[in-house]
Amino acid sequence: IQHQLIELEGVQETIPRTEIVQIQEAWENYRSGNDKGISSKDLKRKLLG
Repeated sequence: IQHQLIELEGVQETIPRTEIVQIQEAWENYRSGNDKGISSKDLKRKLLG
């Protein structure tokens, strides 16, 4: 399967399988402590420049 149809809050969307795998891996890395994410300061800098 290359794409998977999902429904989120009543909206259906097709998401590439590779993106789903990346999201799952990122979530597992975060949960296991291997990826602590970024600080709110770094996030603001990234979003606002």
